[in-house]
Amino acid sequence: MRRAVVALSMLAIASCTPAVVAPPSTTEPAATASSAATTPGPAASRARASCPAPGSAGSPSAAASATPEPTPIRTPRATLRVVATATLPGNSNSTNIAVDANRNRVYVLSLDGLLSTLDTSTNAVLSSVRVGELADGLAVDPLTGRLYVYFSRSQGTFSGGSLSVIDGPSNTVITTIDATSKDPFGTGGIAVNPTTGCVYVGDFMSKVAVVDAATNLVLGSVPVDGQPVAIAVDTTNRVFVATAGPTNRVVVIDGRTNAVVDRFVVPDTPRAIAVSPVTGRIYVTTGVGTIDARLTVHDGATFRIVKILTVMNRPNQIVVDPVANRIYVANVGSDTVSVIDGATDEIVSTATVAHAMGEGIGVDPRTGRIYVEEHIQQPRTLQVLE
Repeated sequence: MRRAVVALSMLAIASCTPAVVAPPSTTEPAATASSAATTPGPAASRARASCPAPGSAGSPSAAASATPEPTPIRTPRATLRVVATATLPGNSNSTNIAVDANRNRVYVLSLDGLLSTLDTSTNAVLSSVRVGELADGLAVDPLTGRLYVYFSRSQGTFSGGSLSVIDGPSNTVITTIDATSKDPFGTGGIAVNPTTGCVYVGDFMSKVAVVDAATNLVLGSVPVDGQPVAIAVDTTNRVFVATAGPTNRVVVIDGRTNAVVDRFVVPDTPRAIAVSPVTGRIYVTTGVGTIDARLTVHDGATFRIVKILTVMNRPNQIVVDPVANRIYVANVGSDTVSVIDGATDEIVSTATVAHAMGEGIGVDPRTGRIYVEEHIQQPRTLQVLE
């Protein structure tokens, strides 16, 4: 099954008009729990394999492979520039940015649990909903439009962690899954596998919890080599978990069985990970906050390092535009975004984003727009680059 984000490349490229968005209303509607089903989005009707419990036989229709699917290419722009600025409510730093290109939405999650929704066609803030406290991560399911927000502390009890399932189109909390002592949620990354509907959440006990998006049940957990810090899923049904610890490994999970099938070492403590659906290469930022911070590029079949980029100033979060075959890296030390050619893995340009710290970056593969939060000065803003 082709990932929804790859299918988006067949859409026409929307025009981009610079604009400054007025501050949104300060009213913050309360998020309410609901058992209603999510309204299907444009890609929600596609069939998907079931989410297997860890160690199960899995589904033959959800084959794992190291061979990426071919992706149509959009001619990338020579340089990036800020074309729009959206004012964000609240005053807390953001932890994540997620783009749902199927529904023209970009979501910005703050540390204090404020979830802001913007329209990608107008850059207007549509709503802001407080979904909890001490939010640590955000992921969107491109097929259903559901959002998954995880907290390192359970709401109310402040222990064990929790995962909120939110209907993106309506900003309604569908349910909140409290972690157990056996499978606690932590600050170890989150990702959705569109092929199987599995949601992967890193925990505090060197494991990755597996949640079935169809039932919102925790199916179990997958032991990994250290503390998970970031998770990525590729179009060939493989899950990559970057772990911190004595070994600094990336653990590879087969999405058919949710069992560990391989692992490889990175040079330093990893911070973020992404996979290109065009080349299958894996990108890992390591040593963030140190003078040895770098970006390593790994072959998708052998996992060997094929390139190390060290000219960036403390690279942090990574996103991939599969249509333009570009990789974007937010740099903590210089308030910049490095643009990498996916064909050569060379830096082709660098864009300056004032007061950005590299904690949140998103890309809309339909339009090629990049979203970066500026949060040192108030009010907070979301910078839109193209």
